Amino acid sequence: MLRKMLERKLDRTVREIVLSRDSRCITCDCELTEFNATPGHYMKRRHHTTRWDTRNVNGQCLECNVWDNDEAYRNAMIRRYGAKVTREIEVLAHTEIHFTESELKIFLIKLRSENNL
Repeated sequence: MLRKMLERKLDRTVREIVLSRDSRCITCDCELTEFNATPGHYMKRRHHTTRWDTRNVNGQCLECNVWDNDEAYRNAMIRRYGAKVTREIEVLAHTEIHFTESELKIFLIKLRSENNL
């Protein structure tokens, strides 16, 4: 139960960070508004090693997030972060790590502290 609560808090924290950081869709470059802004994961949320990595989660318009064009997102990642970081995220996503509840708590505290939340 505590684990799910921590995961939800991490999800909300990353959402807040990303949507306050990004004003344009990473994929199509349209303006993000309160009506169309979503946190879009490059490597899907099921990959816990990158789920809360703010390099992996970027502001995306609802249409691009639903459309789910992996090639367009990858190209946008390379433009924003470079090929090396993009590849690092891809490899990290496929690394199997099971975070303990303590590690999730520490990660949440670190994210909030680094982003003044």
